[in-house]
Amino acid sequence: MLYRGFLNKFLLFILCFVFIVSCDVSKNHNISDKSSLYVNHVNNDINSRKDIILSDIIDKNIVLFPLNKYNIDSKFFSMLNMHAIYLHSHPHCKIIIEGHTDDRGTIKYNFILGKQRANSLKKYLESKGAYVEQISVISYGKDRPLLQGNTESVYAKNRRAVIIYKR
Repeated sequence: MLYRGFLNKFLLFILCFVFIVSCDVSKNHNISDKSSLYVNHVNNDINSRKDIILSDIIDKNIVLFPLNKYNIDSKFFSMLNMHAIYLHSHPHCKIIIEGHTDDRGTIKYNFILGKQRANSLKKYLESKGAYVEQISVISYGKDRPLLQGNTESVYAKNRRAVIIYKR
C-alpha cells in the first residue's frame, strides 16, 4: 500500500515535470520562430535593396531634432533605412556621426546632448543592419553651427546629427 502511494506520487511528479518541460520548450520554439521571421524580414529588406548607391544618399545625411531632445522623428526613418542598407551591403564602409546643438545652454550640456543625438542614430542604424564597427560618433555640441543667428529657424537647423562617410 505504501509502495503504491509512493508510485502514484512519483508518476504524478514525472507527468508534471514532462508537462512543464514541454511547455517551456514549445514557448522557446515559438519565440525562436518569431525572431527568425523578424531577422529574415530584415535580411530580405536589406537584400532586396542592395542597389542603393552612395551618390543617392550622401547628401541625405542630416537628422534634425527638437529643442533638448535626441529621439529620432519618424520622418527620418526612411532616409536612415537607406543608409543602413547601404552600410550593411558595404561592410568595408565606415561613417562618423556628428552630434550638434544650437548655441543655447552650457558647453557641457550641449556636448552631452550632441553625443546623445549621434548615439541615437548609431543605435538606429545598427538595429537596421549596419555593423557596429562601421560607425563612430563625435559630439561638437554648439561648437560647429551650420548657421549663425539667434532666430528659431537658425536654432532648428543647428540641432542636428550628420552622417559623414569616410573616404
